[in-house]
Amino acid sequence: MKATVVCVVFLVLAMSTFLESAVVRKQRETSLAALERTVQQLSSTVENHEVRLSAAEYKMTVEGRAVSFRVEFYQHGQSHTITLSKTEPIKFDHVATNYGNAYSGTTGKFTAPYEGIYGFYLHIMGGESGRVTLAIYSTSLDGEGIACAAFAEGSDLDSNDQASCATALHLRAGDQVYVKYFDYDPIVWSAYSYFVGALIQPL
Repeated sequence: MKATVVCVVFLVLAMSTFLESAVVRKQRETSLAALERTVQQLSSTVENHEVRLSAAEYKMTVEGRAVSFRVEFYQHGQSHTITLSKTEPIKFDHVATNYGNAYSGTTGKFTAPYEGIYGFYLHIMGGESGRVTLAIYSTSLDGEGIACAAFAEGSDLDSNDQASCATALHLRAGDQVYVKYFDYDPIVWSAYSYFVGALIQPL
């Protein structure tokens, strides 16, 4: 009889322990599942913030490095011929736009503020004979070189010939770009001669 009671007590204790362990395991599984869901939600939130931060950093980088300019001779509706220097960079006296302040109207030179790929465009109209060649020059540690040239040929039938040239250059910070006389008559019409440049891609 005594042995039977001991067995019953042992069985009850074993069942209680088993049930308690099962409840504890269930609680742990529930807590673990909830924790996994929380971790997934936090991971998703972090990824969204990283995407937004990357977009904001890119926008700040692009806006902070916006560089472009347009310079010309034409101003206040006046059009006339201009005799250019044969030796110095051409100084366009009217700066229409100059984002980044990289173009100097004093020197006639554009100085790259950052390393990158830059695009430049030159348009001219020859004056009187119509025949003139201007060129876009660039200077760097490697020296001075011609990037492209615009040749207005002119003729007896059309003395006001127009020409243009465009180029893309890999510039380092401090490299300079400008327009200079190259050949023929150093005379252009102010209203139809201008120089444009912009940063295409920072590097």
